[in-house]
Amino acid sequence: MIDVCSSIWYNYAMPRKKKVKSDMGRRYEAAYEKIYKEYPLWKKQAIEEDCPRMTKRLAQEVIELAESEDTNEW
Repeated sequence: MIDVCSSIWYNYAMPRKKKVKSDMGRRYEAAYEKIYKEYPLWKKQAIEEDCPRMTKRLAQEVIELAESEDTNEW
């Protein structure tokens, strides 16, 4: 038998974690936006059609830019 009172108490007593976007997450988003915006139309279409070669290349470029220490490239 489940103790209803204890489960209700647990829900009120335990603080909920706030969803905070990490700085690295923001960097990845910004890198994606920058790189995708600079791509020519044919590359964007290939990505939208889920071309494995182009999506992999995009991912590699995003990772490289997001994890670079030199933010002046942005």
